[in-house]
Amino acid sequence: MVRLLTLAILPILALGGDQRLQTTTWSGRLPEGWRGLTVLDTSRTPLFLVDSGDRVLACTLHSGKYMTKYSLPQLGASLAFRGDSARPCGFSLAGDIDDDGIREFVASVNQTINKYKVIDGTLALTSVASIRLHADSGRMWITDGCIGDINNDRSNEILVAATGSRPPSAGGDSWSPVTLFVCRWDKDTLVQLWNDGGTLKLEQPDLYLPSEEMCAVADPRNTGANRLILLEAHGDDVHSAEFRVVVWRNGRLEDDGSFELRRGVLEWNNYNGDAFRAATGCRFGHVRGKTAILADIFDGDMGNEELFIFSGDSATQHIILWPGAQTAFFADIDGKGVGIIRRPDPDGGEAEIEFYRL
Repeated sequence: MVRLLTLAILPILALGGDQRLQTTTWSGRLPEGWRGLTVLDTSRTPLFLVDSGDRVLACTLHSGKYMTKYSLPQLGASLAFRGDSARPCGFSLAGDIDDDGIREFVASVNQTINKYKVIDGTLALTSVASIRLHADSGRMWITDGCIGDINNDRSNEILVAATGSRPPSAGGDSWSPVTLFVCRWDKDTLVQLWNDGGTLKLEQPDLYLPSEEMCAVADPRNTGANRLILLEAHGDDVHSAEFRVVVWRNGRLEDDGSFELRRGVLEWNNYNGDAFRAATGCRFGHVRGKTAILADIFDGDMGNEELFIFSGDSATQHIILWPGAQTAFFADIDGKGVGIIRRPDPDGGEAEIEFYRL
């Protein structure tokens, strides 16, 4: 049980051109091991997830105290690095995949996808599935996944990247192409809607699975159609981050170019690579029906974390948040609307947080 600092309900600036957030909506402290928030039951209330060692505690906030509502198994533990020769592949995701407003957990290790849901206070395994190219072909090795409405039909799909041969251990190469599958759960049956047959040529998996990371299903230009956003090139203090975009058109996924965020605009299909005044990392979220981007902008010094909402390739809303990078993400802490959670000292033992409602 952990006490929060006194809650302070304070106004913040509305989103606008080149403004700064002035005050927090509230601030507090979380125990070490905080892993984020998710919605697990019909109350639709976001629950704080806390790593307690062999379990994950899902907590609610009452009168400044955290109260454990659920104690969940460590689904991500099976994905931990276990040495070069036994490097597992897969993913651990949380998302609403059956349109009931409650998030399920999906954990994949090697050739199996498991779906879990909180039922009567217990996290129950409701489905075990695998990915195959054809009904009579062997199970594939799963390298990455993402949950979102990729075909814009107002229902979430699960996207799964898989390869025919086991991905290599350290220093190895793989000549088995990666296939991208678009799937949906029909109750507890995983149904394949489409696969690319390898034509999108997702990068071969290597030691750092996956090479092209599925970041989000979002609409960075806010044109009204979601895309799959993949991290094509990691950014650092020398290089900008590059993102590849895949869009659903005419019943299939196809490439829609690549972009980097530079000098406040989305620059397409002309990867510069220079980090100066560019984003070295981005997190994507949804704010009042629009895609918003939290970007780590390098300015030659320590850089800034900045918030963007684009219309087309130009930013219609922009806030310089604070110095530093990768200390914040989008979240809804109480079911009353998305905001930004910031950890001023992400390496500290007890995590102080600041929440800014957007």
